[in-house]
Amino acid sequence: MLIFSGVAEIIGKVTGQPIQHISLSDEELEVGMVHAGMPEEYADMLAGLDRRIRENGSNNEGGN
Repeated sequence: MLIFSGVAEIIGKVTGQPIQHISLSDEELEVGMVHAGMPEEYADMLAGLDRRIRENGSNNEGGN
């Protein structure tokens, strides 16, 4: 995604380190979080949240 690539570029400039945005599938994201020690149920919930934000955006149009 262009937005995330732009954010990675800004972070790289600020830190002086190369930063690359890599898109992961929902399964890859969940497996990575579990591998890092996160409980499977929580990783599944976060991967689902990431998918919903990707598909529907992150705007809270209801104002809540």
